[in-house]
Amino acid sequence: MTKLIFAILVLPFLVSCATMSEDECRTADWQLIGFSDGTKGYAVSRISDHQKACAKVGVSPDLSAYKQGRDEGLLDYCRPATGYRLGARGGSFNAVCPVQLEAEFSEGYRYGKAIYLKKSELNSLKRDLVKQQDEHALIAEMIEHKERRLVQDGIPKAKRVQLLEQIKELGADLTYSEERLISLQREMDGAGYELERLKRNNPYLEY
Repeated sequence: MTKLIFAILVLPFLVSCATMSEDECRTADWQLIGFSDGTKGYAVSRISDHQKACAKVGVSPDLSAYKQGRDEGLLDYCRPATGYRLGARGGSFNAVCPVQLEAEFSEGYRYGKAIYLKKSELNSLKRDLVKQQDEHALIAEMIEHKERRLVQDGIPKAKRVQLLEQIKELGADLTYSEERLISLQREMDGAGYELERLKRNNPYLEY
């Protein structure tokens, strides 16, 4: 029973990991498959995944046809605009392009990655700003609460002294929080300006 349950749980994952179905293996056009993998920027090691998927039905890939198709597919993939889109979505750079195409592809990737990183930085600063605003509001609320207690009747002198000291410390915290808010807003403005500059000068928008 344990083995059956294990098989039921694991089998869907094994199937989903296979790059090709049994029927696809039997009717495979390896040049077309190579071309498709090339247009997606897969490394040459992708053929090993196909080989494992098709081994169960006794089909071996045609390596020569696959390589020819992949080389043709890479000509379509290894364009500057593809590199840009890969970088802009935060994808990892894979050195799959032919030497004659690699430089322009890499340049597009670097530009896209710069935009991706700047967006990530701006989003992080926005989260920090919201967090700091919440903290600032909390400190201000605590100061207001202690100031109301300070003017209440019947508060012992020692307690008043303690409240005054606490208000003073919270005041220093509030000042620091205000300075931090100004700093974060300045950083956000700078990051936003730089992001807009990258977008405005983007040489890959026409693709």
